[in-house]
Amino acid sequence: MKRRTLLFAPLLASASVAAIAQPAAQRRIGFLFPQSDLGVRQPIEGELTKLGYVDGQTARFTRRFAEGRFDRLPALATELVQADVEIIVASTTSSALAAKGVTSTVPIVVLSSGDAVGSGLAQSLARPGGNVTGNSFLGTEFAAKQVQLMTELVPKARRIGFMANSRLPPEPIFFRQMQEASQRLGVSIAFIDTQNPSEFDASLAQAAAQNIEALICAPGGYSEQRGDRAALLAAIERRPFVALYFRREYPEEGGLISHGPSFAAMNRQAAAYVDRILKGARAGDLPIVQPTHFELVLNMKTARRLGITIPSLILARADAVID
Repeated sequence: MKRRTLLFAPLLASASVAAIAQPAAQRRIGFLFPQSDLGVRQPIEGELTKLGYVDGQTARFTRRFAEGRFDRLPALATELVQADVEIIVASTTSSALAAKGVTSTVPIVVLSSGDAVGSGLAQSLARPGGNVTGNSFLGTEFAAKQVQLMTELVPKARRIGFMANSRLPPEPIFFRQMQEASQRLGVSIAFIDTQNPSEFDASLAQAAAQNIEALICAPGGYSEQRGDRAALLAAIERRPFVALYFRREYPEEGGLISHGPSFAAMNRQAAAYVDRILKGARAGDLPIVQPTHFELVLNMKTARRLGITIPSLILARADAVID
């Protein structure tokens, strides 16, 4: 009996060591992006890495990029589902809608949805229901603030252009909200439809023909790509329009002013939701988060070049001033 115990003891010890050495199963996380810019992909992946989801070690990241072709998003979302991902991180409303259209069971976390309820992603912000949650940053109050800010920046302006992509569900919704605000403020606003970067110059020519005096540039699919941002900034400089952007990258790269949510904060929130869902939470039970603070960033060098005096009240509210 003792001899048998001695014979099996090394085998039991080996099995125990093997069990300890066995790596934990990798969590399968899918990503769906309209574009492929590293500036969008790296921040969310970096936040997930901080939470312990390391690609190739504790997690397996499966990425799909539409390269600006929004019609490809449903097929790419289907590929992610077929790859058996546990969760899909969708960077925009369009990618989240595409994912929701092909699966009702795989949880979806959207990084920055324009109007989660109005576009059909969720039943409500507090109780999304279904399989989608994440961030939503556009709404009536923010639409009004954009128009108000533009009237403060260019007090004499009576015609404002909203340069946006009509194919992206949140942007026509946002425009309608801006129209309501503009009526109260005594200005008119026109929708300047711009669906891809090749239309920048034609869109700005259309704005000039309509006597547009200032532009509010929507996020759009092209705002995520550094090359597209550079093309838009160059096109606006050629005409030159006073332009308000949503992302702080624009004034950092030479634009005049931006007013929008902190995308860094939204990435942290989305990563936290991915972590909670992978640990057992239901996406539909997690409230869709709206930002509580919107960053105002100014480029004073550009203001001087355009001959614009920034009102002191706007300067006082600025989160960052580039000079």
